[in-house]
Amino acid sequence: SLTYSVPEWLISAFNEQLGEKKATSVLESINHPANQSIRVAIDQISMADATAALEEEGYKVTLSQVSAAGLVLGGKPANQAKLFHDGQITIQDESAMLPAESMHIKPDMMVLDACSAPGGKTVQIAGQLSAEKRGQVVALDIHDHKVRLVQQNAKRMHVDDRVVTQTIDARKIQAVFEDQTFDEILVDAPCSGIGLVRRKPEIRYEKQLKDVQALSKIQLAILDAVAQKVKINGIITYSTCTILNQENRDVVAAFLADHPNFESQRVVTARDLKADRTTDYLEIYPDDYDTDGFFIGQFKRVR
Repeated sequence: SLTYSVPEWLISAFNEQLGEKKATSVLESINHPANQSIRVAIDQISMADATAALEEEGYKVTLSQVSAAGLVLGGKPANQAKLFHDGQITIQDESAMLPAESMHIKPDMMVLDACSAPGGKTVQIAGQLSAEKRGQVVALDIHDHKVRLVQQNAKRMHVDDRVVTQTIDARKIQAVFEDQTFDEILVDAPCSGIGLVRRKPEIRYEKQLKDVQALSKIQLAILDAVAQKVKINGIITYSTCTILNQENRDVVAAFLADHPNFESQRVVTARDLKADRTTDYLEIYPDDYDTDGFFIGQFKRVR
């Protein structure tokens, strides 16, 4: 605990869930500086053209090994780039790009982003939709000021014609949307954020085990609420930026146990990360690729 400046309850959780060797590797990695990564809006500009433009401005550019639309930048802040001001790149951690990347978006789909703020994944989904084909992503958040952030992001990234926002608690959508409204649903759930400790070091001191337990109940409640809103054969993608089983594996198991009309679906990313894993869900730890920790699970509605 003293060596890595991490509370004892978290040390115990890591040791129990990951084993001492992996826990130590994770603990060492979270005290490293975070990389500066960006997602290229590949609906607007190619990866090659974006790379060339950034290098011309003096950035050191490395292709992400995690996300097909990701670049890692060095040299100066990404928000100084012309591409950022033109809305052709956005600042996003590499692993945070994976939930939307792993979804099965088609241009004419109706998609729900149930916990959308500040909108990084919303605009990523919207970039795969077509306004001409009436594709749309409905972005929800519980706070007005956060919904405004989503709107600002969508406008900056030139996808606001495919984004509809609404201020609502995702747990209370039963009366708002008809059953089987959406082709795909993303639940990027509120979580303890333990996977973000490298980027937000204060999290390690603010969160306690009781917070994790309370959040897991909220996560499951959101999944319960949206379950009837996805069409038969549609998929719910569940993601968090934590690496604790209570909010990840345990929530997935509880949801599937309570909803026999859903089946676990294997998560596949563009770079086919961890292709040899035995689980359908995908776990990204901070030491795996030098990114934020992330979890992604998917459920297909079969009836």
